[in-house]
Amino acid sequence: MKFRVGRFTCEVFLGDDGKLALRWFPEPPKYLNRAEREQYQAGIGEFLDGLERKLGIDQRDRNNLPRLNGSG
Repeated sequence: MKFRVGRFTCEVFLGDDGKLALRWFPEPPKYLNRAEREQYQAGIGEFLDGLERKLGIDQRDRNNLPRLNGSG
């Protein structure tokens, strides 16, 4: 699923290992302001809501979101 975050486009998907993965276009942001963070959180939330409906993913899995700085 792709969604806009400020001037960036974020693509979120399930990787081969079953974990959430992100791709940023044109490049990963170094910083998101408050409005952009809200856009990011809304987009991720929409993606996870869809997974919960389709696959029955537990709400606790939301704690395993990839971090913007690439550390997780």
